[in-house]
Amino acid sequence: MKIINHRLHRDDGTPYAFRASPHTGPTIKPRWLVMHYTASANAAGAINWFADPLSKVSAHVVIAKDGTITQCVPFNRKANHAGESAWKGVQWLNGHSIGIELDGYGYLGTAGPGKWKFGNKSIPDSDVVVATHKFGKPSGGWPKYPQAQLDAALELAKLLVREYRLEDVVGHDDIAPGRKQDPGPTFPMDSFRASATKQPDSAARVTPPAGLKTIPRFRVKTTLNVRSGPAAANATVAGSPLQAGTIVRGAEDQAGWKRITAEGSSVSGWVSAQFLEPVPAELFTVTADSLNVRGGPGAANPTVPGSPLTRNTVVQALEEANGWKRVVSLGAAQVTGWVSAQYLAPAVVPVSDVGQPANV
Repeated sequence: MKIINHRLHRDDGTPYAFRASPHTGPTIKPRWLVMHYTASANAAGAINWFADPLSKVSAHVVIAKDGTITQCVPFNRKANHAGESAWKGVQWLNGHSIGIELDGYGYLGTAGPGKWKFGNKSIPDSDVVVATHKFGKPSGGWPKYPQAQLDAALELAKLLVREYRLEDVVGHDDIAPGRKQDPGPTFPMDSFRASATKQPDSAARVTPPAGLKTIPRFRVKTTLNVRSGPAAANATVAGSPLQAGTIVRGAEDQAGWKRITAEGSSVSGWVSAQFLEPVPAELFTVTADSLNVRGGPGAANPTVPGSPLTRNTVVQALEEANGWKRVVSLGAAQVTGWVSAQYLAPAVVPVSDVGQPANV
């Protein structure tokens, strides 16, 4: 499988089923993959619910028990799957994650062998495991996940982690403890996470040039004033405040303040560093002998000064659009512009050789 314009396709280019949900939000830069179960009788019921204007909920993908995949929201758009949630200091994960819903009944209660039911449907004992949730409760019956479903989920998870450089795979229960129980104790989270996030053996391995440093980038966590000096007594600058989610580049530090420049604008000044979170550096290596760098995301755009880049040049990704990535080459001469993502491969670079930890 592969992703084209944030939609899932088979290797031969045919798209997977897509049933659009009206509960689709703005463009996001996902950081995590969140695993759920549907708590429904079947996959069709969940897909129909996500398509219902009254439901107010959605997920990017639903995977049926037989492994059939249906997409409901493009992977770069917000879906309403996480609700009230938090992870790594980030609140409300809908705007920061991709959600996979696994067709499943969810917690079956404490009826016992021979009595397991979901609604009026009897569930065979062979399909149920008696277990306690990892957070200590509840205890009782939990349906097993069919292997075909797990295999499809893992294949998709690996692709999503690789394509969107996701930081981790978590459960709905991890980001909403006490409120949510999915995917539950029968989902093999530890092995699934390890397999999904493992760097493939085919990933490019490069020896970084001497003095390679990544560009320190940060995400603004809340509406943030930008000031003319490193203290709250200094006046705000033109373009202040920055909105939550704005990406900035960091320069010098002084007494808990950081001098920054906002990407995509001319806003520059000092901000309180406590309201910034690091953006992991996404590093790639050029796989073509010669790769044009253009002024926009498309071959019709002119090349920029310093183009082309040569094979094995290490670049840091800044954003992506329609199969293109805006990058900056690392090293003595920094070339910034858009390149076709098909000629980039993830770069495995020792953390000690870069300016900030690489998300590889």
